[in-house]
Amino acid sequence: MNIWRKIFRTKQKKALLQAYNFELSNEQGMAVEDFSNLNADNRIIQVVTLGDTGNLKYFDLLRFAIESDPDTGVRYAALKRIHLFKEHAALIPMLISMQENRAGEKLEPYFSMALSRVGIISIEDFKERINSLK
Repeated sequence: MNIWRKIFRTKQKKALLQAYNFELSNEQGMAVEDFSNLNADNRIIQVVTLGDTGNLKYFDLLRFAIESDPDTGVRYAALKRIHLFKEHAALIPMLISMQENRAGEKLEPYFSMALSRVGIISIEDFKERINSLK
């Protein structure tokens, strides 16, 4: 059984979640700094794990990952899950701003996927964008 833990490292993943409180409204205000100090693989793990919850308290972390993370893989992981935060009032304005500033062009096709999933563009527009990337 111990070999399976070494292979899948489920214990380490749980330890990371317990070690950091990535809710940006925490008292210490260290969530972004703690997140930034992780290596790219662990930042992806955090984005996937916390992003998949759809818990609105993690929206600002995903927003930070999309707008500021130096690793493209982290940004893709966050964009792939951002639609789970549709209820957050800042989501649509953030994506529209990225579209207007052309910041999302570097993040295709995940950016168009996010736009489509929250209803900013239609499925037909999404398909057209994807086909134009080829």
